[in-house]
Amino acid sequence: MKKSEPWLAGTDFVFHEPADCFHVNSDTYLLGSFLRLKHNDTVLDIGTNTGALLLYASLFQPQKLIGVDINEKAIEQAAVNLKDNGVSAELFTMPVQQLNIPAVSAIVCNPPYFDSRQMTKAGPEGTARADGTLGMQDLFASTRRLLKDHGKLFLVQRPRQLENILLEASQVHLHLTRMCFAYDRPGGRAKTVLLEFCRNVAPELEVMEPVYLNAK
Repeated sequence: MKKSEPWLAGTDFVFHEPADCFHVNSDTYLLGSFLRLKHNDTVLDIGTNTGALLLYASLFQPQKLIGVDINEKAIEQAAVNLKDNGVSAELFTMPVQQLNIPAVSAIVCNPPYFDSRQMTKAGPEGTARADGTLGMQDLFASTRRLLKDHGKLFLVQRPRQLENILLEASQVHLHLTRMCFAYDRPGGRAKTVLLEFCRNVAPELEVMEPVYLNAK
């Protein structure tokens, strides 16, 4: 497919975003690049927004793609973006806490990470970024319910949340199998951490080479 503005970094996908929806950023690109999926996977994207991570996941040609988001307008745009790029997915507009589907083999999530009590931005973008819509406990409770045994969870978060993430993951028998830190520049503090968990499987942890955003 010929590339035309706008597009998803690292792909030839044509991708459009309404002005009043949350826009993709470096976390989206990092998580999309971090994914490792299989052809027989059924993949659930929690917090689909306008479909960027489903498009990244589609590069692995998994068996099925599923997306869920509370923002109806974002899901409508996700459907358009997927159709424009010849990608099929089942989309739901609801909180993931209410999603009732057969268990999947992979979950992808770029979760809200700002404290909802400190958020000042109103509207869909503020909602998408505030952790009151999907707290850590709710995310891992949903993962426990919706992820198959030996299934994988792919997550991007702020490094300050790492201790809490590992604690919550241990409660639902998720073991950290791969980790990568992303920095703005060499010598700076880690901005983002990318995490891969596997349910009820605990292989040796793979710590990947760091990523520098100014070199992407």
